[in-house]
Amino acid sequence: MEQFAAEIQRYGLWVVFLNVLLAESGLPLPAFPILVVAGALAASGGGALIGLISAGVAACLIADLAWYWCGQRSGGQVLGWLCRMSLSPDRCVRQTETMFLKVGKSSLLFAKFLPALSTMSVAMAGVSRMPLALSTPWARSSS
Repeated sequence: MEQFAAEIQRYGLWVVFLNVLLAESGLPLPAFPILVVAGALAASGGGALIGLISAGVAACLIADLAWYWCGQRSGGQVLGWLCRMSLSPDRCVRQTETMFLKVGKSSLLFAKFLPALSTMSVAMAGVSRMPLALSTPWARSSS
């Protein structure tokens, strides 16, 4: 554990940025443990907390914009591709579309807290041609 913490302390911003970017891109990587360790190190004087937060937010926004634009350009195909890793791809696509139609843009408020829904809801926002301004974190909190 000490070696892990030392690596995060040495390459903290890059580790946080790449981990969050890859996790938000759909790879099954655990982002929360690295964020917790990096935050604890920053709070104990081992790094800049503002830099770590900025790196995480930047990575998340880059991944979200990529999924939004993929959904906007490819339509339902991107949902099919995302659901291909599921046990029941057809059911996954139907459930995502149904959830998004029922809950709408407010699903983007809680989607980041549910691992699979995070990526799916942003792609669904692109598929449904939701204006980009409504799918940004700033509009999410003010709606």
